[in-house]
Amino acid sequence: SYQWFRVYVWMDHEYVYTNTGSEVSDPLQNAKIEVTWSENTMLEQVSSQAVGGETEEVKAAGLYNGDNFTPWDTLVANGDVTVDDGYIIDSNVELIGKLVISEEIRGIEDYSFNGTNLTSVIFADTIDYIGMLSFASSNLTNVVLSKKLDQIGDAAFMNTRLTSIVIPKSVTNIYDLVFCGSPLTDIYYEGTQEDWNAIWK
Repeated sequence: SYQWFRVYVWMDHEYVYTNTGSEVSDPLQNAKIEVTWSENTMLEQVSSQAVGGETEEVKAAGLYNGDNFTPWDTLVANGDVTVDDGYIIDSNVELIGKLVISEEIRGIEDYSFNGTNLTSVIFADTIDYIGMLSFASSNLTNVVLSKKLDQIGDAAFMNTRLTSIVIPKSVTNIYDLVFCGSPLTDIYYEGTQEDWNAIWK
């Protein structure tokens, strides 16, 4: 039979969600819930696991591809990333590697990085909005979301390679099919269970 599990962290407690029944279409709903407490679980430790082990601090905004680095201003000047009034509206689908988004950015518009070869994205904490299908069908294996993120749009991370993600407490809306088609097994949430229930009401 098809089997999957989900892990959510509410503050310093660990909840394990399991389902051994038939496959479900939405990985965040319709699960038979089995709760396991881990009083000593530190959110910082769990969060570092959830971002694929990429815990190093990357200070400069831009594109990291192996030993090559392209600064953010160069990406914009070359048209690799198109910015309008503080929002990313388009990008070059040939982008490859790890992207660190500049603090001048406030949001990611629909389809902006759809189909790119990016493997990792680190969001500036100025970003509060991720639009519909913005990273769908990309090669993402690692995402570090903004601590001020408010909304994640429809299918934003559909058909990526993400297996885990940390969702900040600031998020108030997660729309349909956000992770559909991605091999997600672990979701870590930085708020309380009450906060999470409010998102999914």
